[in-house]
Amino acid sequence: MKADTQTLSAMLKTRRPAWSRTERNFIRTFIGPTGARPDAFGNMILDVGPAPSVLWSSHTDTVHRKGGSQRIRYDRKTATVSLDPSSGSDCLGADCAAGVWLMLELIRANVPGRYVFHRAEEIGGHGSSYIAKQTPELLDGIRAAIAFDRRGTDEIITDQCVGKCASTDFAWSLAKQLGPRFRPSSWGSFTDVANYAGQVPECVNVAVGYDNEHSARETLDVAHLLTVRAALLDLDPAALVISREPGDMTWDVPARSSSGALDYVQARDGETWTDRDRWDRWLDRADNADSLRDLIRRNPDAIAHLLESYGFDAREVRNAIEEYQGSVNV
Repeated sequence: MKADTQTLSAMLKTRRPAWSRTERNFIRTFIGPTGARPDAFGNMILDVGPAPSVLWSSHTDTVHRKGGSQRIRYDRKTATVSLDPSSGSDCLGADCAAGVWLMLELIRANVPGRYVFHRAEEIGGHGSSYIAKQTPELLDGIRAAIAFDRRGTDEIITDQCVGKCASTDFAWSLAKQLGPRFRPSSWGSFTDVANYAGQVPECVNVAVGYDNEHSARETLDVAHLLTVRAALLDLDPAALVISREPGDMTWDVPARSSSGALDYVQARDGETWTDRDRWDRWLDRADNADSLRDLIRRNPDAIAHLLESYGFDAREVRNAIEEYQGSVNV
């Protein structure tokens, strides 16, 4: 089945903040024809096949400040999409148009699973929180929740801001099917499936090729997205290793080996970091940084993504910096 890249292009031309008219039109135009139906919150849900064991996840909103349309451009040499400089838009919105498009392609190919197109992810994961708290029966029988909402081209995120959401065994079993570039990573922040980690054994977030998300410099690696699509069409759910117990949030502390690669080490001295301050505690104890300032300097992308997951944007951080500089210069 040939990939429908024209639909991807049309999706990327929309600016759709949560609850905007453009988002509603986006859902009606691209998701409605699949037969997906809204729940009481507005999440769009569709089952393909009987008794689904895999939940596929993406979200319909973006961080655009205003709804409407935008112009994009495609670089054939690099197979990447970016904003047209004349567009005047604040982001491309491949986060999460890439994920929505992948799910539409899986539906077209009749790949079994429960498809959930979440609402209001960018403003706090409210759509998935509604499901986890108000309609948890939707998660009954689900063994793996797989989100398509991660930057880059090689990560399968196992740990998010709530703690450990998936086992590395599961991540490696998925990586083997997605391709040699993929590897488990504990450098996650938040996406919707984190809200299911208390009820679903394995919850991961897969890199779908966008970069510099939440900014006008955002790009989408279409070649990577097509590679992921091809792998997913042949995915064998029976080959996925399910080893985590739902609710086991024991956090793997991300560390770097001497080669610079990410390793996985359990919290020292038998500690289990399951509370919401585990990130702060890791910042204080990390062996690869002498101070928070050093850690930020060495890992700017990870820290930026963490701040975004807690609702901060560039304007708010810039204002805070200016206030701080003003106070120390008095």
